[in-house]
Order: sequence, then C-alpha cells, then structure tokens
Amino acid sequence: MAKRGKTHDQDPDRVHREILDYLDEHPPPSEKTPSTPPAARPKKPAPRSKKPVPRPELMLRRLRYDDALGRLETFLRFHFEAGTPEVRVVHGKGLRSGDEGPVLRDAVRDYCDRHPRWVRSYREAPPKEGGQGALIIRLRSP
Repeated sequence: MAKRGKTHDQDPDRVHREILDYLDEHPPPSEKTPSTPPAARPKKPAPRSKKPVPRPELMLRRLRYDDALGRLETFLRFHFEAGTPEVRVVHGKGLRSGDEGPVLRDAVRDYCDRHPRWVRSYREAPPKEGGQGALIIRLRSP
C-alpha cells in the first residue's frame, strides 16, 4: 500500500538549488518599477479567510552546522523576499550535542543577530510550538 503525504526521498541539496534558481529567475520587484495603473487595480479587497494561516517552518534538527546554516539562509532569504511576516525555525534542544551543549540553537540566534536586514526580531517559541527547541523569527518587509 502506497503512503500518502510528503516523500522523504527528495535530495535536500536539490531542493536548495531549486529555491535559489527560482529566486534568481524571479527577483523581487525594485522600487523603481512603475506601479499598476489605477484601472487595473481591483476595487475591493478579497475577503479574508477566517482560518489561521500556518506559519512557515524550517526543520534543522539532526543536521550538521554547515548544512543547517545553508538551509537557514535560503529559507530566510526566500521568506523575506516573499514578504512573509513570521517564520518558525526548529533547531532542536541539543540534547544529543555532547559536552559542547546545543550547537544549532546558538548558531541560529547568532545568524539572526548578524542579519538585521532580514530579521526584525526573534523569540523562543511557546511550549506548544517547540519551546526551547524552536525560534519564532519576525522578518522585515522587503
């Protein structure tokens, strides 16, 4: 019987390259691009759905430091350019990190501190969303 849902046989590096290729082919609009003429704009905004929109999430658990930071950069760049206001990054609690303690938790926080152009702020996720093992990152507008 075939399983439904996500397939886990996708190569993460291939997915990473596809995202970067997409961003290269579809750059964000520049500020000098002329706006849509008034006649082409919709008169009424579309009705909003009452269902909450799920927050985009990146899972970094069990990844090596370099792989995790590469994926984090791609993820944040994509969502910054897409105008996503908030994302969740699950880095894990670091219980299997050995004597050094949690590696990815500190690395993700340092990365956010070093990229103020993209990151407005970050905070530890509430317990039901990962607690100490996840960060909620607020992104700036492009």
